[in-house]
Amino acid sequence: MKRAQASTEALIIVAAVLVSLLILIVMLLNIGMTSQNIYDDGIVRTATNDLADNALIVWHQGEGARQRVYLQLPDGVTNISTQGEHITLTRGIAGNEKQYTRALSFNVTGNLSITRSGYWVIVERSGGLVVIRASD
Repeated sequence: MKRAQASTEALIIVAAVLVSLLILIVMLLNIGMTSQNIYDDGIVRTATNDLADNALIVWHQGEGARQRVYLQLPDGVTNISTQGEHITLTRGIAGNEKQYTRALSFNVTGNLSITRSGYWVIVERSGGLVVIRASD
């Protein structure tokens, strides 16, 4: 009888340890995914600021000024808008959309693809506004 009781108690202890490990693994996976989202948000924020900073540079340099910028985008970027006085990158994750916008004091325009994660972009002052386009 004592042997059966010891075996049962051992199985209960092993089951409790396994459940605890499973909970710990799930928590660690969630922390990992959250860390990746924070990292990717930083990349999108940096890309928005890079575009805006280079637009500001060419605006102050005058007509015909041009900069070449490498734009790195993580998965989930759904839209890049360069309209009016704003540059906006939109990132959608699990049904939630976040917009990263940078306001400028001049008009910007352009059409950028989001099909590639990293590519060169031309930022150029032309005709009283700043044009942002993919490099050839």
